[in-house]
Amino acid sequence: MIYFQDNNQFYKAYISGKEIYVSPDEYKKLKTTLEKIFSSQTSFLAISYDFAKSLLLNESSNKKGLYLAPVQMSLMQENPWLVFPVPKQCKPELSKKEYVQNIVSIQRRMEAGDYYLCNYTFRLFAKAIGKKKILFPKTDAGSFFSLPDAQVLSLSPEVFLRIQENQIHTYPIKGSLSADYNSNILSNSMKEKAEQTMVTDLMRNDLGSICQYGSVHVPIFCKIKKHHGLWQMYSKITGTLQNPFTLGSLLKLLPAGSITGTPKHEVVKQMDKLERSNRDFYSGIAGFYNPLSRSGVFSILIRTFIWKKNRIIFGTGSGITLDSDPAKEYEECLLKFESAYSRLTQEYKTKDSPFL
Repeated sequence: MIYFQDNNQFYKAYISGKEIYVSPDEYKKLKTTLEKIFSSQTSFLAISYDFAKSLLLNESSNKKGLYLAPVQMSLMQENPWLVFPVPKQCKPELSKKEYVQNIVSIQRRMEAGDYYLCNYTFRLFAKAIGKKKILFPKTDAGSFFSLPDAQVLSLSPEVFLRIQENQIHTYPIKGSLSADYNSNILSNSMKEKAEQTMVTDLMRNDLGSICQYGSVHVPIFCKIKKHHGLWQMYSKITGTLQNPFTLGSLLKLLPAGSITGTPKHEVVKQMDKLERSNRDFYSGIAGFYNPLSRSGVFSILIRTFIWKKNRIIFGTGSGITLDSDPAKEYEECLLKFESAYSRLTQEYKTKDSPFL
């Protein structure tokens, strides 16, 4: 069973055909077949960050990361119940000291002009011991789906793409602040506005690669919304598609700008060297597309728990600029985990700390 949220509504999807799970190398051989499936029937699609990274950098990879399944969808009247291990303790894979050292090295590269905005991430790990019945929390773009080797539970606040006939929209999030503070602090932050400006410009350029010349515009810029214990800054970029939307169109836009940086190719290449572990499906995308109505929606897989074998993996990160305070960025990363963790346990900021 697959669940997906959009516009505060839950959708349930039954798999109605053959599931396909391929690596970048396999995709290159099956590209035509996959495109035909995507363009002929309603499908659920999930793509890992690592898969998109390999295509962007033109690397050979046998690691599976594109999951495609024909589905039949129905609207749900209430939140679904899930069975999922809830981590009691999660341990970051690197210390605050190591994190700060890495951010300083990134900022040195920025001083040299190598890049201007960079999304640096790390993972938290916990043992998957026992399971709990969970009422799927409402969120802007959440999803739950199973892969042959993992289960993914995403409480994402970020809609990556919404396609409506020949119109396409993206909603990048950059800038986070605890809801314990006044939202004006975020809206007046020059650093957060600079991040949002750069990512908006990047997404304008990305949409321009598949949209009609001159049609891309920004109807919403640097707006603030509240999402489960956090204030978030977001924008909306809109364009008119040059040709019908395809799997190839989607892959041209990946990895997403809000979880990479500028210039995208160089940032992705360098973060692959600097980050300690692979992102896997964290910061990838998941969603649906209906070729008959020419409509679909895809989310960014952030605030996402991945249950693989006997452990839970949670990825977190933040946008880094030359003005970033490394220590504050580390706290923001942990805050994002606490926000998602609280939605599962309702124990946000209690004596039962999720950290070791």
